[in-house]
Amino acid sequence: MHVTLDSVQMSTAYALKKAGNAAYHNKSYPDALEMYNQCIEISPGNAILLNNRASVHLRLGHWDDAIADSDAALHVVPR
Repeated sequence: MHVTLDSVQMSTAYALKKAGNAAYHNKSYPDALEMYNQCIEISPGNAILLNNRASVHLRLGHWDDAIADSDAALHVVPR
């Protein structure tokens, strides 16, 4: 799914991704999951975000969710 974002949405999504990445690196996986969830709400169909969230799901032992996000990322049409 391709979604066109305005500058405010892009800025918000970037800040959420950055916060999610920081939480992941600090091993705050529930916080990282929340940040990536919010970011994906703004930018659904973003393969990078889906892969990031899949990695968090793996760390949390959410195997089915990790597979679902990985599969979704593989089906994203490149822009």
